[in-house]
Amino acid sequence: METIYRHNFNGRKVRVTMPSMLYTEATATPVPVVLTIGWAALAVICDLRTRRIPNRLTFPAVALGLVANLTLGGLNGLAKSAVGTLLGAALLFVPFVMGGMGAGDVKMLAAVGALGGPIFVFRTFYYGSMAGGLIASILIMWRTRLFSDLAHGALKTSGKQVFPYGMAIFAGAVAASVLS
Repeated sequence: METIYRHNFNGRKVRVTMPSMLYTEATATPVPVVLTIGWAALAVICDLRTRRIPNRLTFPAVALGLVANLTLGGLNGLAKSAVGTLLGAALLFVPFVMGGMGAGDVKMLAAVGALGGPIFVFRTFYYGSMAGGLIASILIMWRTRLFSDLAHGALKTSGKQVFPYGMAIFAGAVAASVLS
């Protein structure tokens, strides 16, 4: 068990005790990492089933992150949560504008930032980018029959190759929580 002290919204110092596996300094907020990972798992299930991450899932997660961090960490927690939200949205904004991913992916990373804070969301983005590259490489090899096509000297692709990027964000969040 790890005991941490935070200031709540009234300015009082409160003691928060939780197993050390549920809280890491990488989160930069007092919201347990398990909550963030659990929500991301729910979002990736929606993404895999419907190829969408709905607003009714992302907006409440952002609100929960802001309120929980305000309650547990005071104004400092709220500030870290707000910066995490903005950073999460900013990191995927350019790929979204260029058509590389959907708005749900942007909002998913913003929600991860609201729950986990700026350090956690940046690490999630970093590891998620690596996971996304690996997933994309595997899918390209699978869909184009890379190995047999290379033997014949041709690489054939058919149109736009896409996959639910929520999987990569989820993998990045898990890696960020485990490797921190």
